[in-house]
Amino acid sequence: MSANSPRVLVVDDDIEMLQFFQRILPREGFETTTCSSGAEALATLKAGEVPFDLILSDVRMPALDGLTLVNKLKEAGNETPVILMTAYGTVQSAVEAIKRGAHDYLTKPLQIHDVRETIKRTLKYLEVVKEKKDFRTESDRQIVATHLIAHNSRMKDILSLVRKVAEVDTTVLILGESGTGKEVIAQAIHNHGPRRSKKFVAINCAAIPEELLESELFGHAKGSFTGAVGTKTGLFEEAEGGTMFLDEIGDMPLSLQAKLLRVLQERKIRPVGATTTKDINVRIIAATHRDLRTAMNDGQFREDLYYRLSVIPIVIPPLRERTEDIVPLADYFLKKASTKAHLILKTFSDSAIRKLRSYSWKGNVRELENTVERSVVLSPNQVISEEDLSFLQVLDASAADIVATAAEEKSLSLRDIEKEALVLALQKSGGRKEEAAKILGISRKTLYRKEREYQLTSV
Repeated sequence: MSANSPRVLVVDDDIEMLQFFQRILPREGFETTTCSSGAEALATLKAGEVPFDLILSDVRMPALDGLTLVNKLKEAGNETPVILMTAYGTVQSAVEAIKRGAHDYLTKPLQIHDVRETIKRTLKYLEVVKEKKDFRTESDRQIVATHLIAHNSRMKDILSLVRKVAEVDTTVLILGESGTGKEVIAQAIHNHGPRRSKKFVAINCAAIPEELLESELFGHAKGSFTGAVGTKTGLFEEAEGGTMFLDEIGDMPLSLQAKLLRVLQERKIRPVGATTTKDINVRIIAATHRDLRTAMNDGQFREDLYYRLSVIPIVIPPLRERTEDIVPLADYFLKKASTKAHLILKTFSDSAIRKLRSYSWKGNVRELENTVERSVVLSPNQVISEEDLSFLQVLDASAADIVATAAEEKSLSLRDIEKEALVLALQKSGGRKEEAAKILGISRKTLYRKEREYQLTSV
């Protein structure tokens, strides 16, 4: 055992379990110390001759259990990460401990592979978290992606965090309103991490009908359901070695949430209709615009899945809270749109810039990009004026008003009116799907279905 071997403290009142760890952990390169009670562990930690890198603790122990141990470490300011071990029936206790400060948990009966990978993943995460390097140069602030422009201090912090988490293989949960750039952040994490040479596979969990989503994610066996005329490879398998991005995870059905939780725990998938599982090696990044804590309280999102996904949460502020970035972003999109349209680079007038800065941007960065591209294409002048942005005056129209506006065009069929109403609702909402669905009085999933039916993209 080298002097630099990670030091692991194992706490369990089961002597056979302690002997198990004494056998396997040194073989994996970990210096191992064992304690048969929580009180003994606290005494060992207090002695502190050499600090431990990691603590593995059982949840259920007499006198001082794993939950209490986590609380006492937190109260003492001890930041040594704790991985709890729990029997399947007490997973809820482990989830509660993670809420209080535990880093992760393992489910008994333990698998050597799971123990090894969980420890290594935690230690790798700590290496990056402890890194004190200050990313201060402009190139560092914008290393992630050209159009992730950060003049706002919160966005600078986010890009610094993205740079750090890209190097570790832990799960990330990206939170933010529609259009803030959650997928761009996810792509940046992939592009700057060790999996960059492999695939980045993205799926919008809200855009796929519930009855098809499981097959899309995990694949299916031939004959597993009506229409399954052949074997289908799921997206998790397509992402092998790379990154799986689960957008709008908050809209995933509860039945699939349970299956995704098993994937996160076991790193195995079972295609629909298959009798065997398949090992997978993917990094999982999830994102949602929804408030998952509210969804958990409403019984719409699993608490244990939430804490599995949010090992590293990244919260992206809406564009209206990072106004310093509006003009630099607009300038970037201006160059991009001019190149795309094969036009000489245009500029904004001072009054146009003031309008961009004062607008509310309900659709966030996505709406800003669409607005700039539209103004580049439609403006006949080299300088884009405030008048060229007049379409930003969004009317406070109801769904009925929108349909009536669409119907004013004579000779439109009912199908044409429906399509036009959909387009106008998306424009009014700045491309925010949930808002557009509310305007039209339909569900978000119906909105996605109608978009596919009419072959529409975000407006």
